[in-house]
Amino acid sequence: MKLLDALKQGLRNHADRGRKKVLKDERRLKSSRFNGRVAFSFVFWVVLLGVIFLTFLSWSRTGFLNEKVNGYQDKAAAQIASLNEVGFANSPAGEDYSRQFIDTYINVPDDEKQRERRSKALQSFLAEGLEVGQLENLSAFKGKRVLKNKEMEILLGAKNL
Repeated sequence: MKLLDALKQGLRNHADRGRKKVLKDERRLKSSRFNGRVAFSFVFWVVLLGVIFLTFLSWSRTGFLNEKVNGYQDKAAAQIASLNEVGFANSPAGEDYSRQFIDTYINVPDDEKQRERRSKALQSFLAEGLEVGQLENLSAFKGKRVLKNKEMEILLGAKNL
């Protein structure tokens, strides 16, 4: 039995040595550290991190711009509400427009050239598509019209009733 065990042990040793020798003799080319797989992995992670970073930047920038836009919208809404409350006619711009329009409309000169200048000036006050000829017809009117006194009072719905 000891002999059989010694033979088995010897065969195992020879088989192990042979395996080790085959593995040791196997020649492989060493791959370089920088190969295609490493380059692809590097590029992939750089692009992924870049996309995440740019996404964060765009998100934070959008939040900043939204705050500014909302602030401007609130200011504009407040101004529109105050204009609606006061009304255009009572605003300084409305009063100035009314004074200029009334002076230009009521005063009609008797000279033809001055009437043409008056028509051009009136046209700048009128809405698009509305002509001075549709507003008034002074072709039969000979003479002059002058505004002596003007007093403006604007009725604002139920406030003055």
